[in-house]
Amino acid sequence: MDATRPLFNGGPQDKPDFRWTFGGLIVGTDPVAVDRVGLDILDKKRQEHLGNPWPAIDGRKVVEWAEHIGLGSAQLNHIDLVRIKLD
Repeated sequence: MDATRPLFNGGPQDKPDFRWTFGGLIVGTDPVAVDRVGLDILDKKRQEHLGNPWPAIDGRKVVEWAEHIGLGSAQLNHIDLVRIKLD
C-alpha cells in the first residue's frame, strides 16, 4: 500500500489540505492486515488533525468481513508489524 502521501479526509478526490507526508509503504503477505494497518494510520492522523475518528465505517466493515471469511487477520494483536526506517 502506498502511504507516501496519504489522504485522511475528503476523498476520493484530492484535497491537499488533508494530505501529509507519511513517507511509508505498507507491505505484507496478508492483504487484510495491510488494509487494517493503513486504516489505523489514517484514523490516527484524522484524530490528531480534526479531533474525531475517521468515518470509514464501510471500509472497516469490509476489513472485518474479509477476516470473517478467512482472507486474513484484522486483529492488531495478531499482526506482526515491523517498522523499518530508511535514511
